[in-house]
Amino acid sequence: MGPEALSAWAVAVMLAAIPPGKFQTPVEAVEPEAETRSRYDALAKGLAEVVLDPPDRTFAETAYVDVGSRRVELRHIGLGHTDHDIVIKVPDAAVTFAGDLIENGAVPAFGDAYPLDWPETASRLAELVVGVVVPGHGDTVGQGFVEEQAVALAALAELARRVARGELSLADALVKTPFPAYPAEEIRRPLQRALAQLKGDLA
Repeated sequence: MGPEALSAWAVAVMLAAIPPGKFQTPVEAVEPEAETRSRYDALAKGLAEVVLDPPDRTFAETAYVDVGSRRVELRHIGLGHTDHDIVIKVPDAAVTFAGDLIENGAVPAFGDAYPLDWPETASRLAELVVGVVVPGHGDTVGQGFVEEQAVALAALAELARRVARGELSLADALVKTPFPAYPAEEIRRPLQRALAQLKGDLA
């Protein structure tokens, strides 16, 4: 018998909704430029043959896994990068694996995100952190970085609300990017995703 697959409940729901042979490639999810799409042709062909194996066990908020003598805590703390992000805490090592709820070295990816909910989820994560945080991308960080990213995510959501209210154009919102270390254009898609959530149009 192989290892047991454990996931947040939303993963099982997502997988159950995918028809056989219709597993989505990353490019189908984000609709990038044509030249980027061409690089995924071989991947798409391979995925057409994939048979999805649903998780053996799911959880709504908290689960525990014993790894040898060490107990590891899995937490689903809210909507963020997706609806099924899991935070993994290793209490006796003072390490938290944040996954793509936190990104270091780039603007977080918003392709499947819930931009209006993500700030609160990131704030909850900051409250859980003790010691080192391993983000989904980039070097390890600490609680302060998580708090700063929660603030930036909240600022992006507020920019989208101001655009929706007609107080700012999208172009003006880009100039006010809460991620000033990166080109302002990189928050265009995040803002568009937030605007879609405000309209109730998230796919």
